[in-house]
Amino acid sequence: MFNWFTHRNTKTRPLVKKTQVSRALGVTCVVAVIALALGYVVTVNGVATTGYQIRKLQRQLTELHNDNKKMEVVSATLQSLKAIEGSLDKSQFVAVDRLEYLAATPIEVGVAVK
Repeated sequence: MFNWFTHRNTKTRPLVKKTQVSRALGVTCVVAVIALALGYVVTVNGVATTGYQIRKLQRQLTELHNDNKKMEVVSATLQSLKAIEGSLDKSQFVAVDRLEYLAATPIEVGVAVK
């Protein structure tokens, strides 16, 4: 009869005892399970850390969108005609009563008359 552990007939002495093979196989399985468990824990930890960072960046993005909307409102307010007219008074600019165009060669030039 042929034995897979010895690669010989069972009538002859086996090369390796079955208990040694069983023990080696058991130790190999235990080491493999521990390595897989450790790899799983490391992977889950990495995914959780990445998820936390993504949520943090999404909150920052939402805050920046809100700040951008507020600044657009402020910008529109500052660019309104009332705001510009108010700043002209503070800058000592003079309002133009009428505007006359003089014919010049080759272009026309506008002159403000007070």
